[in-house]
Amino acid sequence: MLHLEVPTPRDLAALSEVRTDACVSIYLPTTPITQNIGGSRIELANLTKDAVEQLRSVGGDKRRIELLREELDDLADDDDYWRLQAHSLAIFVRFVSPTGSAPWSRSPIGFI
Repeated sequence: MLHLEVPTPRDLAALSEVRTDACVSIYLPTTPITQNIGGSRIELANLTKDAVEQLRSVGGDKRRIELLREELDDLADDDDYWRLQAHSLAIFVRFVSPTGSAPWSRSPIGFI
């Protein structure tokens, strides 16, 4: 059975309205076969590194970028999360507070 969390129209509308200086959207292929998920975890680590470099290159706040990196690294290291995947993953990370709060959404979305 595939683990799917399909965003609602309300979720998508909320995402489209976010305006901050540090937002990251990451999309990557995954697999529902837990034994084969290692490649997706490596891809997330690589995409995280790319996102961090892009934010640094435009002069993003170092503390906030580090918090974002930590959030994504924590997700990459979360064995329980990776046991339940579909065929793709969309991750949305946004900062809405200068105090370092990092609310974020993640949704394994299967595409047919």
